[in-house]
Amino acid sequence: MYQPTVFVVQDLDRIRAMLLRAPLAQIVVSTDDSFLATPAPLLLDASGTKLIGHLAKPNDVGRRALASADGVPCVAHLHGC
Repeated sequence: MYQPTVFVVQDLDRIRAMLLRAPLAQIVVSTDDSFLATPAPLLLDASGTKLIGHLAKPNDVGRRALASADGVPCVAHLHGC
């Protein structure tokens, strides 16, 4: 996916600061014919390589992720950063 360099953030300290300021993200996954989105608070793991969050099993996005043994690619859109 093309990412304009102005929007690329690779500094882990800056990413951690962004998540501390605005931890609520929209998690977006695709379906066969549409997209699903849900808000979820996120944290960055200690290695700085994974976002950690929680979705309830009844949540449509959570069910979509649980339906796949390999997981589901998603986008986490952070608000207010």
